[in-house]
Amino acid sequence: MLNPWMLIGLAGLAVPVILHLIQRQKLQPHLLATLRFLDPGDAANAFKPVPRDLLQLLLRLLLLTLFVLLMARLLLPAPTTGPRALVVILDQSMSMQRNQPDGRTLFEACRGQLLDLIGGMRRDDRLSLMLVGDTLAAETGFLADPQRLRQAAEGFAPGEAGGSALLPAITMTREEYSDRQAVNFSRARDADELRAALARGRVQVVLVGEAVLGADNLAIEEAAFTPAQVHLGAGGRLTATVRNLAAETRLAEVRFREGEAAGESRSISLAPGEAAQVDLGHVFESPADVACAVEIGEDDLAADNVFHAPMRLRDRRQILLVAPPADVERQGITAGFAGVDLLAYAMNPGEALGAGAGTHVSVKRVTTNLLERVSLPLYSTIVVYGIAQLPERAIHDLEAYVRNGGGLWIIPAPGLSPVQINDGLGPLLAGFQFGALKELADPAQLGRDEGGLASDLLLPLIRDEWGKADEAVVLRHFAVEARGAALAALRTAAGDPLALVIPVGAGRILVQTVSWETTDSSLAREVIFVPLVQHVLEALDAATAAVARDVARVNEQIRLQLPELRGLDGPVQLDGPAPAAADLRPGNPPTADVEGIARAGVYRVGHPRKPGMRA
Repeated sequence: MLNPWMLIGLAGLAVPVILHLIQRQKLQPHLLATLRFLDPGDAANAFKPVPRDLLQLLLRLLLLTLFVLLMARLLLPAPTTGPRALVVILDQSMSMQRNQPDGRTLFEACRGQLLDLIGGMRRDDRLSLMLVGDTLAAETGFLADPQRLRQAAEGFAPGEAGGSALLPAITMTREEYSDRQAVNFSRARDADELRAALARGRVQVVLVGEAVLGADNLAIEEAAFTPAQVHLGAGGRLTATVRNLAAETRLAEVRFREGEAAGESRSISLAPGEAAQVDLGHVFESPADVACAVEIGEDDLAADNVFHAPMRLRDRRQILLVAPPADVERQGITAGFAGVDLLAYAMNPGEALGAGAGTHVSVKRVTTNLLERVSLPLYSTIVVYGIAQLPERAIHDLEAYVRNGGGLWIIPAPGLSPVQINDGLGPLLAGFQFGALKELADPAQLGRDEGGLASDLLLPLIRDEWGKADEAVVLRHFAVEARGAALAALRTAAGDPLALVIPVGAGRILVQTVSWETTDSSLAREVIFVPLVQHVLEALDAATAAVARDVARVNEQIRLQLPELRGLDGPVQLDGPAPAAADLRPGNPPTADVEGIARAGVYRVGHPRKPGMRA
């Protein structure tokens, strides 16, 4: 690198010249007898600017000039350039498949430029080729043979992934091709820092290719289901984030697709750079897991126009309702308005309205005499309404059911004795005891103090997420004689507990001190009642655990839980848009680490020894 400022050092050539010019000539004194009688006086030293030792002066000037020119790094022109050492990194990402005006893709155009560069190599030139996408797909190392380089370049092909490995590929070359130490690049975490670091060395990075300027592009950045897993016959909401990357306002039509069947669609207008979240609802009628997608129309960049999201369907929710026999004497307007009937309606409104086959909840109502004949593990939640005594065998089965992760909901009726409830259901209550029935002189509203609640089970209720809770009032409820291990989940405005959660083993029990009778409270008459019941059934369901993540971006690693393959080993087959495979790892449940997926889409998991497994 030329340092022209170092030429200022040529001014130092004047120093030896001045030293030679001002050198004093010292006179040697000689005593003469004839001058002894003269008066003494000072003899002036004559100064004559005549340089002496010209050869010595010229050598000093030449040496000093040579030092200055070396520090300035002057280069002598040559008729030809010296040998070149180039590293060519070719982008393999999906964006390179964009068509050019001449009909070729961008990848084909860049590969043509690379072949022209190889054809212009001279004898001492060296070239290293790297094909990079999300990973380093190919590398030749430095070669001086044009034939081998041309053969490697002709074998390069575009991929279906991104270009996340481009910057690491550039930084990887620093140790091998840079005249700087690696420590100078250790902090280059992004493109700007890397550019500044390379500027201090002798390695030059040249970007060859077209920038995507003014591309008319809409992108789906993210999409996810809420909830992540639904029951057969239930609906889910797919929320997609759509961004306008164009320079002008664009109208986007966002469409939902279940497999090959089209679903709901919405149109939105987006300003330049604006992003919006679009909700698309869908009801799932098929019992099999299905691959869904949200998509937008075609534009200049098609890779971000589709986002896939699977829906893992759950079996129908089975609810067991244990209640006294139905009162056949009720007639007229009072028939069907008992608390247990209102609860059964809220559990499955569709079935009560005659659409039982199309709903995702199945409610089976039994009496205490039949409870011992029922297989409890078949049910996700068990509700005991208005029961004070249960058979000893049923108590033991219910306790085991809850300890293994089941959910139990205990609701008293106003005509029951608290002593009978404590004696009959005591083994299930973990120290909790009902007190006397309290008749309130004035209706009590629901408490809104979240700090006084130890359980967050019913927070959506007091936050008005299902409707105005201020309109609900309580007229009478049971007092609490002993709290035990129970955690308050709902209170009156005066602080009296209305609902408490009791953790038992892997499951939990929700105990109410107020019934659903319209004479005890107005809760069963409010619009918040149905979502309240549905929320409790969902929260007490042990199967409502977080669904294992089975969505990943291209080239990410994902761990799949495969309980269907318990007891098997060996490779797991993944059928989809691009070849992929993984090995089954033993465990409970067994897992498989899937990586190296190079193209987005839907992949189905299979195993050679289980050809008929559910997709």
